Amino acid sequence: MVVHSKRFMSKCMKSNDPIWRRIHYPALAVCLGTVFMAPPQHREQGNLICVKWTILSLALICFCALCDIARHHESPANEGKIVKSVFLVGMIEVIVCLLQSTKVMVSYNPFFAFTGSFSNPAMLAILLSVCIPIGVFYARQSVAREKWLWSMATFSMGVCLLFSTSRTCILAVCASCIILFLRPTAVLSCLRHRMKSLFFFVVIVLPLLFLFMLKQDSTNGRVLIWTNAARMIADKPLLGWGANGFSAHYMLYQAAYFTKFPHSEYADLADNIAHPLSEYLLIAVDYGIVGLAVLLLVVFLLMRVMRRSKSKYRKLYLSVSMSIVVCSLFSYPFKMPFIWIVSAYLACTSLRTLCLGQVRYLGAPFLVVAVISLFFRFVCGIDNQWRWASLQDNPHQKMPDEILKEYEFLYAELYHNSYFLYNYGAVLHQSGNFKESTQVLEKCENLYNDYNVQMLLGDNFRQQGMAEDAVNKFSLAGRMIPCRFLPLYYEMETYMENGELDKAYRIANAILQKHVKVKNTPAVDKIRSLARQVIEENKDVFVVNHSFG
Repeated sequence: MVVHSKRFMSKCMKSNDPIWRRIHYPALAVCLGTVFMAPPQHREQGNLICVKWTILSLALICFCALCDIARHHESPANEGKIVKSVFLVGMIEVIVCLLQSTKVMVSYNPFFAFTGSFSNPAMLAILLSVCIPIGVFYARQSVAREKWLWSMATFSMGVCLLFSTSRTCILAVCASCIILFLRPTAVLSCLRHRMKSLFFFVVIVLPLLFLFMLKQDSTNGRVLIWTNAARMIADKPLLGWGANGFSAHYMLYQAAYFTKFPHSEYADLADNIAHPLSEYLLIAVDYGIVGLAVLLLVVFLLMRVMRRSKSKYRKLYLSVSMSIVVCSLFSYPFKMPFIWIVSAYLACTSLRTLCLGQVRYLGAPFLVVAVISLFFRFVCGIDNQWRWASLQDNPHQKMPDEILKEYEFLYAELYHNSYFLYNYGAVLHQSGNFKESTQVLEKCENLYNDYNVQMLLGDNFRQQGMAEDAVNKFSLAGRMIPCRFLPLYYEMETYMENGELDKAYRIANAILQKHVKVKNTPAVDKIRSLARQVIEENKDVFVVNHSFG
């Protein structure tokens, strides 16, 4: 191993190629396409192009792996150039962040000084946590000027990661660096020795615990989500709730939690939740313990094969894989196309080793099926998806009747898409088709159910004169996110319209007694003002009813 490392180091020293010749441009194009193809001006169309680009790239990666297996190549051609191309994407993101911080470019999220090409700094941090191990790897292997360049580039990424305040990604980088710097046997021997294990605990574990105490509200929010997700798993432990199980049922569990604990400390932290902030927890909810066990087995086998690979980048691949594994524990890395590309490359690297080893024909059929299915997914429904994305990005370019006809046409193809159903239900609601909107949103509930869906359903029932059903929906929405004032306001309005002044008076009192999460919010102030007006106008009615009741 030492001899092999020295050979690799000497190769780095002898490399006099210009920087532009050390980049794998197809790999760079693939990676850049996954992070820069969704401009904020045309977000939905950009997202669709990005998704299709990613699917096509995944098919290409699998096809290239098949070609390497056919030629009996364990490592892909230009392996080092591909790795450096991934790192270059991280450097471009750092430059974008610098421009955003100095106001040369506008941040895609007004609440953060910089977010890179993303709308959330958490996604930027995930990308950097994958790129930093590559920089550390080359900084250790290089010498002289190259070592200094790699070190400075990696340091700049580290600073950007720290300013993103993503504790999960900082933890992921620490875990990946442990793999790069220490052998597994060294870690085990350290843990067996009392003083060394104490040192290990003080230097590594305590700082990590401190990280998770820095943002207490964020930690408490995760506790709420994971508590409810654990209850979902307990109710269907073996096979789970099925595809879209979490998005369809989680908010109902959150509402049940706040019904049971109305004065919970988590009430002000509640929000719409579509992901449990853990990829493993999402699999456990949707596909049960069986699905989670299969996933963990596949990850373990791939990393085991990777560890036995003869590639000189073996340790780097393991460290990057560990970074993704740790990010998946406390975040949502697989919402990012970039992570799908990197993961596919790492998985195909393992499959190459597997297919050229003792189990020669195990991975090849899987790759053939993957290429065919991915290509089919790329082609299928692309025209209708583009039409829907255009409607979302340019809602004012067509008349309402034309938009409604477009949605009616697209429904036959996209009826299984939860976000399409929600948008279609909202369009029907805006056009006054409350009955049809209710039917579409009730189908949406089976795939995706949250506060907004319940509020729309409540207003549909209210417009149809179904006061009791409307109040039930508004009440459910209010229990989903207890800190919101709108559900109570619409309950009050429904009772007023239905002539139930006594109940409207009670709701108005509840509005005035409700804790305000954010002070001096115009919308909340207006709702509270209307509640006071209802109380003043109906005080005599309430007193008379109670004196005779």
